[in-house]
Amino acid sequence: MPQNPTNNGHLSQKDRALLAKDRNGNSLSVLQAESYCGPIPHPDMMERYEVICPGATDRILTMTENQSNHRMKCENTYLNRSLNQSMLGQIFAFIIGMTGIVGSIFLLSKGITGAGLTTFIISLGSLVAAFVVGKRKNDSDVGNKKNSEK
Repeated sequence: MPQNPTNNGHLSQKDRALLAKDRNGNSLSVLQAESYCGPIPHPDMMERYEVICPGATDRILTMTENQSNHRMKCENTYLNRSLNQSMLGQIFAFIIGMTGIVGSIFLLSKGITGAGLTTFIISLGSLVAAFVVGKRKNDSDVGNKKNSEK
């Protein structure tokens, strides 16, 4: 079997087509396709890059590692900011809800029962609704993440 010295023993598509024969000795055309997808080139391509430009493989790997580190840092920053924003939202919602409840207690203590009860119900209802909606959203986010991992 002839070997092509330029690609370390790997046969080119042309060589594969020339070597293919059926049982009767008739030549056959054979086409072999290969697909590769990833953050770095296929190892055969990396080898060719290294032959053309010594040190290219190390530079490509370093570039890929730097890009991966940058992406992970951006994701961590986004996650931390999202958590901080969520925490601040909960704190401010609690402050607003408690202000409404304290205000309603004040109104009730002054004898303004209609407005006091209405304010109390609306404030308490808002806190409960925010908690329930937040809990459902969190549960659906977890469910979506589990479904995407399958």
